[in-house]
Amino acid sequence: MDSAVIRNRNKLYSSIRSFFCDRDFVEVETSILQVSPGLDRYTRPMGVLVHRPLNNASLQRYLHTSPEFAMKQILINGESKIFQICKAFRDQEYSKIHHPEFSILEWYSINADYNVLSDEVKELIRFSSEALNVKELSFDGRFAKVRSSWTEISLSNLFKRFAGFDIFDTIDDPFSPSIRFIKKQADRVGLKYHPSDKWEDIYHKFMIEIIEPEIAELGLVIVYDYPICLGSTAKKKDYKVCERLEVYVLGLELANGCSELLGQDENLKVFEMNQKFNNEIFHKIIPIDESLVKRMNKLPDSAGIALGIDRLLMLFTGANSISEVIYSDMQVKII
Repeated sequence: MDSAVIRNRNKLYSSIRSFFCDRDFVEVETSILQVSPGLDRYTRPMGVLVHRPLNNASLQRYLHTSPEFAMKQILINGESKIFQICKAFRDQEYSKIHHPEFSILEWYSINADYNVLSDEVKELIRFSSEALNVKELSFDGRFAKVRSSWTEISLSNLFKRFAGFDIFDTIDDPFSPSIRFIKKQADRVGLKYHPSDKWEDIYHKFMIEIIEPEIAELGLVIVYDYPICLGSTAKKKDYKVCERLEVYVLGLELANGCSELLGQDENLKVFEMNQKFNNEIFHKIIPIDESLVKRMNKLPDSAGIALGIDRLLMLFTGANSISEVIYSDMQVKII
């Protein structure tokens, strides 16, 4: 990582702090070591053994995959608008846009929903681009003016437009869809899948092979209204749809946010389903944050979003790989 990248990262962090402080957000700092690192599906955490002094007893802890759980505790304790810049950790993530240690920005506010997040993320990108004197974003040979208009499209319409069917028509069980209907659509378009694939696996193959290349051509894109099974802790809009959004720039997924799911029982149900889902894949049970679950009835109406800072820096500097914008002594060959 050269001096120019270091200075650009410094300017980016300063602009982010200025953006949120001007809007009366409070910057917070939470512990990276957690009892529960996060329970998003397909996300593999890194475990750490912490030893007590004297008797050398060990405690199982995890490097967080996101500061989400700790930041929700802060909302419950009474703060109304918070943001955090920190490191997050996810095992076995290596590619031109993935690294096991990466920088993340998260912000949450009460009395807000995913529509507010949509406006905020667009404003933040424009604000930070001005601070870095960037007028054009670039990635993977594509370019877009920072002040280009955004395409905002529901996931349902995205699939209708580029895959020829409504993804929601493939969902029989909102929380755990079978592969019965999505497999027929995969066969129709010649999409290859493994016999053991779940609905989510085939969905992600549709996204990677068919949908995301089309998103890349649209430039600045916000996709909203996702299936409940893909929403984790997103608020339900109806029996199949949740209030979640994803932000793409030139095909690069930049941010993921939602109106927050409220209630102790509702969140516990999601945590348990995701815990079981990941255990079937990774053969390891990741603990649930019981202290958070017990307090979820006190979480007010709120919305939160996570944005990949390294990826935003890639868009600002024209880097083709995340390794160009971070310092790491992990020498990994990306194929």
